[in-house]
This record gives sequence, C-alpha cells and structure tokens, in this order.
Amino acid sequence: MTNEKYYRKAAEIVREVIKKEKARVKPGVKILDLAEEIEDKIKRKGGKPAFPVNISINEVAAHYSPTIKDETEIRQHDVVKVDIGVHVEGYIVDAAWTFIFNEKHGNLAKTTDEALKRAIEAIKPGKKIGEIGSIIEKTIKKGGYKPISNLSGHMLKRYVLHAGKSIPNVKTITFQKIKEGEVYAVEPFATNGKGEVRETNRFTIFRLMRRVDMYGTSLEDRVTRYIQENYGTLPFASRWLAEKFEAALAQFTLRKLVRKGVIHPYGVLVEVKGGLVAQSETTVIVSRSGVLRLL
Repeated sequence: MTNEKYYRKAAEIVREVIKKEKARVKPGVKILDLAEEIEDKIKRKGGKPAFPVNISINEVAAHYSPTIKDETEIRQHDVVKVDIGVHVEGYIVDAAWTFIFNEKHGNLAKTTDEALKRAIEAIKPGKKIGEIGSIIEKTIKKGGYKPISNLSGHMLKRYVLHAGKSIPNVKTITFQKIKEGEVYAVEPFATNGKGEVRETNRFTIFRLMRRVDMYGTSLEDRVTRYIQENYGTLPFASRWLAEKFEAALAQFTLRKLVRKGVIHPYGVLVEVKGGLVAQSETTVIVSRSGVLRLL
C-alpha cells in the first residue's frame, strides 16, 4: 500500500464516521458520549485516533477533549467545533467542522468554510505560505469576522501532527513555500472576538515528549510504557488512561510526568475576549498541478 493509499484509507474512515455522527451533534447530547462514539467507530473501521476527538464550544478554540466524568451537554445557542484525526499506519488525516443550531451565528461557520475553500484553491507547488495566510485573512474579514492570528494549519508527516511548516490564518512574511508531495491540514479559524487565543491552565490532552526506556515496576514506569506502546508520541486524552489504570492514580502520575518533562500538556485554548470561534479543516496532498483534497 502506497503512502497515498494509507491517507485515502484514513480519509475514508473520517468520512464514514462523520457522516453517521453529524446527526448526533445536537442540543442535549453529552460531548463525552459523542467523543467516545467517534473514537470507537474509528477503531472499529480499522484506523486509530491520531489525537483525542476535540469538541470545543463557543469561545474554546482547540485542545479540549471531554474528561472521564464530563457532564457537558450541547446547548441550543452553542457554536460547536468537532475536530477529528485518524491515522492508518501513522499516515494522518485531520479534519474539523463547525455546527450551528442558532441561525444568528450561521454566517460565522460559512465564513470559515469559504476561507478553507479559497485557501485550497490557491495551494500549489512553489506558492508562498504567507500568501495562503493572506487569502484566509481577506476571506474571513470580508465575512465580517477576524481570523485567529496565533492559530494555524500545519504540515503532516508520518506519526507527526505538526511537522515544521505552518499554514497561517493571516498574512505572514516568510520565505517558506509549498512543495510537491507535502501533506497539510489546512484550518481557518474565525471569531467575532479579538482574533487571538490564549492558553489556559486546564489540560485534557497530553503527549509523550520523547521515547524513553522504562523497565521498572513503579506506577510512573508502567504508565509511561503504556503511553509509549499505545500512542507513541501522538497526543492522548487523560481519560484514555482509565482504560488501564485507576483514574485518580493516572491523573496523579500524569502530573508527576509533566513536572519531570516526560509528558507535554496541551492547555485548552480560548479566545482572549470570549468571542465565538468557528473552524473548518481538511487535509490535502500537494500534487504537481495543485492539491488532492482528501475530504
């Protein structure tokens, strides 16, 4: 199976999962149930989550995955982002959608969709990355909103979510260019707030910083081995550890591993002025003539 076939398989899984789960994203549904359903379907279809399903509501832009006892329910006025990553043999497809239940916010989601469309149309080998950001920025501002300047799309490599290059959401001066054969997750973010996010001290997603040799029998060693064997250096949810370890002990051990620099925590990202945030995302492979949009 070629690399492209792995990507196509991952994209097929994302497509099938979201087709069935879109109807579940509605007021009254618990986001924990939704996330677990999506992750379970990914596994049953032959893929693996490339990261925990992110379900970010209103001013939350990214890095929120439901906790083990999360009681949060979707409400009628919410702006809900569902961000899904699937990998097959390490080849990652990353995609996100915004769900609106109040037509008052409908144009916010449509604006990010349009920005994504325009960005993809512009991607081709030799294109300056900053010019893609300029297109996204202009499209979002034309819709009456602000792009989030400190979030960006990102290049993907095997088992690596953020592989060096970024696709900004604003005009950026850079010498970097798009190259044939590269794979990108392109993800415009728009808001009616200030156009920036800040990191909070709330953490639900983590990542092993480096592969380590842990042969002991201590809880730290056992948790680290489990993370390494099951997730490698891809992000994981704290609730996933409860499948193997008692939840309170797993949380305590995670905190210790974070302090030691073995584990990196991802703080939940929120819009600095509390503005509503919308996101649209897909994954593309850059071809000689343009792009292959996987979703």
